Amino acid sequence: MKAFSRILLAGLLAGGVAGPAFAQATASDDAAASITVIRPITIASSGDLAFGTVIRGAGTVAIAAANGNRTTALTTIGAGNTRAVFDIGGESGQNFSITAPATIDLTGSVSGTLTVTLAYTATGTQALGGAGLGNAGTFTLGVGGTLTLAANTPTGLFSGTIPITVDYQ
Repeated sequence: MKAFSRILLAGLLAGGVAGPAFAQATASDDAAASITVIRPITIASSGDLAFGTVIRGAGTVAIAAANGNRTTALTTIGAGNTRAVFDIGGESGQNFSITAPATIDLTGSVSGTLTVTLAYTATGTQALGGAGLGNAGTFTLGVGGTLTLAANTPTGLFSGTIPITVDYQ
């Protein structure tokens, strides 16, 4: 029996009996850290909205946002009509929003104001064109508009500004 007890004890000591279980005292893992750096967004006016010269009378004058063509039944003198153009730049492929007014007022050099209803080649959220991240992207925004003249509109130069804001999205 002594021999059997020794064999049993030797078997147990060789790994047959589990000792007390210990919980893991530490654990670790990793998280990635990164940053993407892009060019700042820019906007620059490269052309002004010009309705040209018209002879006073009742009617409308419109400038197309897409190409600057003028439409009117009023008598015009010369060309001088152009759409406004804004050149937007930044990181290629990035989305941005355009914030622009629906109307602006033109103030007369002598007296009076004229309200222009503006038209745009694009509104809302757009994407800068180009070859993707790491490259410059561009977008061109055209602005036209329509104004109405009364038969008694004061003569003179009427002028104002078109505020456009662009923001990355």
